[in-house]
Amino acid sequence: MEDEEIYFGDKSCFLYPCTGIFRSYKKEYIQQDEVNEESISETLKYAEDLSYIKPEYKDYYLPALPSIQIHFNNNNLKEDETEDNNLFLKQPLIKSKEIKNYPLNYKCIASGHRSALIKDPKTGFYYRLKGCGNDELGFNLQKSKRSFPQYNTRGSQFDCTCFRELYFTEKVSEAMKKINIPCANIPIGFWKYSKELNIIPDEKVKMEDIPILENQVPEIDKYCAVFQTLGERRLRTHLLCGIDIIFENIAKLCVSKNILNEEILNEIKKIFSESRLPDRFKTYFQVNNSMCPTEIKFEDWCKKPIYDEKCYEAIISCKKLKKEIEENKNLKIFSEQAEKYDELYPFLTEDLSEKHQKMVRKILDNLIQGQKEGKIFFKTLLDIYARIGYEAGKIKRCLQDANINWGTYIDRQVDYHCNAHSNNLVILPQGNDSLLAPLDFDLSYSKDKMVLLSKDTESFGKQDDSYWYNYIQCEQGNLALNLCGADDYNSENEKKRFKQDTFEAKVRNVMKYLFSDCLLENYMKGFDNIISDDVINSNQLKEDSFLHNIIKLALVLTLNDVA
Repeated sequence: MEDEEIYFGDKSCFLYPCTGIFRSYKKEYIQQDEVNEESISETLKYAEDLSYIKPEYKDYYLPALPSIQIHFNNNNLKEDETEDNNLFLKQPLIKSKEIKNYPLNYKCIASGHRSALIKDPKTGFYYRLKGCGNDELGFNLQKSKRSFPQYNTRGSQFDCTCFRELYFTEKVSEAMKKINIPCANIPIGFWKYSKELNIIPDEKVKMEDIPILENQVPEIDKYCAVFQTLGERRLRTHLLCGIDIIFENIAKLCVSKNILNEEILNEIKKIFSESRLPDRFKTYFQVNNSMCPTEIKFEDWCKKPIYDEKCYEAIISCKKLKKEIEENKNLKIFSEQAEKYDELYPFLTEDLSEKHQKMVRKILDNLIQGQKEGKIFFKTLLDIYARIGYEAGKIKRCLQDANINWGTYIDRQVDYHCNAHSNNLVILPQGNDSLLAPLDFDLSYSKDKMVLLSKDTESFGKQDDSYWYNYIQCEQGNLALNLCGADDYNSENEKKRFKQDTFEAKVRNVMKYLFSDCLLENYMKGFDNIISDDVINSNQLKEDSFLHNIIKLALVLTLNDVA
């Protein structure tokens, strides 16, 4: 049970049965239209606001992406019918604050603002409910922080995103069989909520005690996609942020012993090339300004390798960092303290609950046992970073080869979306062939069904392959930057947790970029399908409990954080 909490989270919220219908997923039920005048016209409708429904809905928008729409087509079912199945989630549920004495509440695990995870008590499977309410509010309106004023309904999916996510989750899963990496979600079905959104009353509860949920813009149907899921803890918010916490607390231990100071830190910084210093650390992609050229005219541009030996001039290779850890006396000071697990315990657990402190103690005891067997923390940490980079690169290349865009495009005028980021990679527990599994394909689309929605282009409402190659290359570079901590889309927890002006934070950032370089090197190798000697194979990944205990430690340190 403890490992389940580590990989699925333990921050709870509550679900209640509400009005609506369930439909199960079958591949033949969900279809994408062909590209023709009618389907393009339907797609372009999403580029406009909702004033066609009511004048007061001006500046209210639905998600708009450059692709022909996807529909649910099961003509054998009427609105008031449900297929015969035993799924315990066929009753629609919605998040709400806890209602005392309500007999049918489901305690579940929070997942972002609009989703939740719930465990089937009979099978033990976990299910992801994507679009089951914006926190405890229902489906409320929220003003966008994007480039021009607009309002969006929060907490749900829509016909333009729910069916798309079910459809592309299946397509991505099929594509990734070639690289032996699973999709984090398995499509099960969806709920369509009633326009009169209500928690179903119960005789044991007074009506005034049942919260009234918002359903802004009721004319727009609200959906929740239902998936069986393999995990919840995310690469950026949970694993990499947890490792950042470990780095910072190792620094605190070093400072408490007076064996680390600014002079030593400056010597460690000299490992980087001059192009990275002194102002701030940058990834290889930022240094070389290779992101997102303005004009893409040839398909070959997306097929060029992104890895070459010249990369060693700008980034720290795994081989170089391994050598530095062994030979650089200043870095050795830091790495040696990482092995002092008992001394680290009070630093790591200072702000944790008693429950999480016990989990940390158990993990550290396992690391101590692994240390006795010859395992080394920093060497194993390099294995983790190399494997992360390599798998992420292979996943991105696999989608690109299958002509699937994860969700990168410019909609309407100038709003830029990119779903290819590190928080859309889930951490898998020991026993799997891979460490990562991707998810979140509600904005995905394929090359053959792409139609431009940017009104300020000559290609508005048309197919234009040059934009496909532009977006797909931006996506590849964006993911690289995000994996290394730059341009982070999910940094709320990190901003709250980390103070950037302390000496320990400076140490953390130096260590973060040293290891991120090794991740980036292997991301490029994975993307280019180059065999990397730095990456442990799947059998080693399954067998290395020491490696997975480091991962567990990072995940426990971030158990209170919701991505």
